[in-house]
Amino acid sequence: MKKWFLVVMALMLISPTLLPAKADAAAAVFDDVSPKHRAYEAVWSLDSKRVFEPDEDEMIRPGKYVTRMEAAVMLSRILGLERKTNHAGFRDVTVLNKNYDEVAALAERKILQGFTDRTMRPNDILTRAQMAKLIVDAFGYEQKTSFTLPFKDVKTSNWAAPYIEALVRHKVTAGTTTTTFSPDKKLTRAELMMFLDRAHKAKPVSAYNDQEILSLIREVQNKASSIIYHYLYVNEPNGSRPAFSTFKQELTPFAEGKMLSMMEEYYKVTCTYCDWIVYSEVYNWGLPYEIIERSNGRITVKVRYPAGMDEAASETWTIVKRNGQWKMSELPKYTTAYDDPFNLTVAEAEKYLISAYEDIYSYEKYREYVQNISYMKTDKKGHYEFLIETNVDDYYVSIDPKTATLEEL
Repeated sequence: MKKWFLVVMALMLISPTLLPAKADAAAAVFDDVSPKHRAYEAVWSLDSKRVFEPDEDEMIRPGKYVTRMEAAVMLSRILGLERKTNHAGFRDVTVLNKNYDEVAALAERKILQGFTDRTMRPNDILTRAQMAKLIVDAFGYEQKTSFTLPFKDVKTSNWAAPYIEALVRHKVTAGTTTTTFSPDKKLTRAELMMFLDRAHKAKPVSAYNDQEILSLIREVQNKASSIIYHYLYVNEPNGSRPAFSTFKQELTPFAEGKMLSMMEEYYKVTCTYCDWIVYSEVYNWGLPYEIIERSNGRITVKVRYPAGMDEAASETWTIVKRNGQWKMSELPKYTTAYDDPFNLTVAEAEKYLISAYEDIYSYEKYREYVQNISYMKTDKKGHYEFLIETNVDDYYVSIDPKTATLEEL
């Protein structure tokens, strides 16, 4: 079994490439994107939401051209899409591809249609015109049949013209200049992230799906964490840290009240406590979660975490919107699974097992995925037993529905 939830949590404690991005008011989120860079806010937002993953050396490379696969992954993640089947329909993107889920999710919704030879051509560079179509289809923008454009290089007869007009109308783009759009120009990472960030921030929270809600909370958490992380280790290896008061103002867009006070208290003690702030992150582990409150001004979610480096538990997080900015205000509520049992149904346990046994975090060329899962029986302890068949091996496992604790039989 690939116990990926254990592996990821362990790596976050030891590997700088998986830690939150370092940032403060004077420093860049990444070494090659300064706060003055036009894509700075978009980069920080998409990285904090885990929509974009930097290169292995933590560089963003904003001027690098975007492949069709990279664009598909970011678009699928920012919209919180989940695949429903194991059939994307492309000859050159198989289920073994580590980003198959994102591609399949777009293909199922006819957002990504590929070419007439049934290929996606994942390594091809995306053009600005192709990007326009992807975003318009993904966000459901209306396409007008009669319109004018301010761009001299896009005739209304151009196949991409209706899509470009929709982006302009929704203020996602203003063109490369006031009179040009450059439809055939290769798209850069910075451009794509700005387009996606603008389009998604214009979407009302009331229209978010559950994954987008979790992603929004994750963004707030990780932006605060990245600031704290920077000041915890900015003066390493001498070990001295600046006073919390010197950067408290940088945290106020993301935390207030009791949450901000707790951050200050923990920052002043050992880094064991500081790590809680840095690494805590709302994430959907495949276990049932509950959106308790969802409005344009307040969001509360209850997320369940499996037993890994710590005991199985539930956490309830709330963010509020103040002057257009989402921030943490209330302290999270933590309850162990022994006090608040998960009580998974067979269907919920099956969904979690698929998530746990699919090696979605693999950096290898191929991944492990579940081909079939069968419920066998409930044993005398009330634990469910399943047979899981993957492309790598077969597993016979038992799961405790109260705590989601797994045991291979």
